[in-house]
Amino acid sequence: MPVPGQAVFTLVDPRTIWVLGYVDERLAGRLAVGQPAEIVLRSDPRGRLSGHVARIEIQSDAMNEERLVEVAFDQTPPDIHLAEQAEEIVTTGMLARAVAVPPTAINDRTGGHVGVIDQCALDDITANSPRNIRAPPPGKCYAAPAPVDCPARRTEAMTASAQIAIYPLRQERLTPAVEAVQQALRDNGLRAKPGPMSTYVVGEDQAIFAALQAAFARASGLGHVVMTVTLSNACPIPD
Repeated sequence: MPVPGQAVFTLVDPRTIWVLGYVDERLAGRLAVGQPAEIVLRSDPRGRLSGHVARIEIQSDAMNEERLVEVAFDQTPPDIHLAEQAEEIVTTGMLARAVAVPPTAINDRTGGHVGVIDQCALDDITANSPRNIRAPPPGKCYAAPAPVDCPARRTEAMTASAQIAIYPLRQERLTPAVEAVQQALRDNGLRAKPGPMSTYVVGEDQAIFAALQAAFARASGLGHVVMTVTLSNACPIPD
């Protein structure tokens, strides 16, 4: 039985249901009322509902340094649940021409400039002034306005060490999988040093990576296995 002051039900106009989001103040300067948005409900993570920025609160969250942004549905879903968690995706600008690069290729971000290592560079790309794309010289990347050296794009080899352990599963004998791993290491020019619980190798990093791929392929060809690898460029190199 309800008690005095307890809500019995909630009556809501579907047109007033908004999604409240929190945006880092460093990114909030690009937000504006009316910008298109997408809403992803936690109950349907693969679906995207169209919406738009309806209101930007005048007061930020001082504790988290975030701006409160309310996004309205363009068409409220028929089966909506109040207080459900959701994600807002707001489109603040579109480039007429752009190149998609993985986050690992980005070397520097300062003032709208993006430095990209590898095969192409974006010079002074902003939402309002897209520029041409050009290839940097070998070993260089661009962090506009001038090219700088890219430590991440190196041409010299790096010496590394790896400790490898192979665990055959549901196999009558353990030796074939272990020997297959060690042979793959030797075939890639690495000297394998077997131990009681693992195998230790030292060599150029790219050679180690290639050997590990070959070793896992050979071992898994014999059945189900688990292979654990510990890599380091800081361990002392044995004589």
